[in-house]
Amino acid sequence: DQEKKEMYDLRLMLESFAFSKLSGTDTQHIVKEMKKQLEMMKVAVQFEDAEAFTQHDFEFHEVMIQATNHQYLKVFWNHLKPVMESLILISMRQRMANDPKDFERIHSNHQVFIDAVENDDASILRKAFHLNFDDVGENIEAFWLR
Repeated sequence: DQEKKEMYDLRLMLESFAFSKLSGTDTQHIVKEMKKQLEMMKVAVQFEDAEAFTQHDFEFHEVMIQATNHQYLKVFWNHLKPVMESLILISMRQRMANDPKDFERIHSNHQVFIDAVENDDASILRKAFHLNFDDVGENIEAFWLR
C-alpha cells in the first residue's frame, strides 16, 4: 500500500506541475479533450468495460501533461504510466464488480478537474486531487500548488 500511495503522490506532483505550466494560457482545447475523455469514461461504465474506462481515465489526465510540451515531464509521465495503468485497471475491475454506483462519484470528481483547468484555479485543482485520491492516503498535497 505504501508503494501505491507513493505512485499516486508522484502522479499528483506531475499533474500539478503540468497545471502550473499551463496557468495563464488558453486551455479551451484541453478542456474540450478532457470533457470528451470523461464522456468516454461514462460510456465505458455503461458497458462494464474496465479496460476502456482505465484507458480514457488515463487519457483524461494525460491531456494536461501532453499540453505542456515539457520534455522531461513527458518522460517522467511515460515511465510512470504502465504501473499506474495497471493499478487503476485492477481497482476499476474490482469497483465495477463490487460497487458500480461509485462511478457516479468518480465522474463528478473528474468534472472538478475540468472546472479547475477551465477556470485556471489551483484551489479547485487541490479539491479535485483530494476528491480523487484521498482514499489512497493522507498526505497528497501537491508540491506546485502551495
